[in-house]
Amino acid sequence: MRWRLVALFPPLLSVLVACGGGGGGGGATGGSGGVTPVTSLPIISSFAVTPSSIVSGQTATLSWSTAGATSLSIDNGIGDVAGTTSRPISPTVTTTYVLTARNAAGSVTASTTVTVSPSNSSPYPVGLSDATIQVGAVTREYRVHVPAGRASSPVAVVLVLHGGGGEGLNIANTGAHPLSVFRTVADREGFVVVYPGGLAARDGSAAWSDCRADNDIAGDVDDIGFLDALIDRLRSQYGMPTTKIFMTGGSNGAQMTFAYAIT
Repeated sequence: MRWRLVALFPPLLSVLVACGGGGGGGGATGGSGGVTPVTSLPIISSFAVTPSSIVSGQTATLSWSTAGATSLSIDNGIGDVAGTTSRPISPTVTTTYVLTARNAAGSVTASTTVTVSPSNSSPYPVGLSDATIQVGAVTREYRVHVPAGRASSPVAVVLVLHGGGGEGLNIANTGAHPLSVFRTVADREGFVVVYPGGLAARDGSAAWSDCRADNDIAGDVDDIGFLDALIDRLRSQYGMPTTKIFMTGGSNGAQMTFAYAIT
């Protein structure tokens, strides 16, 4: 006798239903038949964030313990976390994360929330400095220029994206690239300039995965997600509306600007 598992509103009720066929004797361990064991749902023993409250720009750690899962994932851009038990996060706003554990019987979830408070101090020093942000499992870099007297209250934030196959973040260095002129204008007008960094492309140079179908240079990375996360952080750090956030770029950076706008 062959059997199939029918789950009715799991995990409330599971029953074994005979599906016919087979000859005689419905023994549980017959030579060619037998009963398929009922698979239990996975178990999430714990899912927490430490610390549970941070200031924007700080890092917290998600940690979890599970059993019986064949796959694990966390939302908010983190994705697959199978084979691991923790992940650093740097959200810029209060965020609830959901852990999903799956196996053949189905899936279970657990959630945890990290509370993020705006920074009361200047997020970046006056002048040029480097910073990083965690986007999923990838650490992304950016360079910031803050004009004197505007460390905590700039009139706007301008993101300037470098081209592909060039200097990457070094376009911010005065005299090294024409796009460094934004620093001079920022000092005069009182806005902060942010130079995000693309990841290494197939030729080894920093580039952007824009939306061109013929872009065969840049790697397959989530640059939209990176720019989203970076803008969210900057908005939170400066308490600034989206109407005061601008983006521009040169060459591949200009194409990435268009791609971001379209997306």
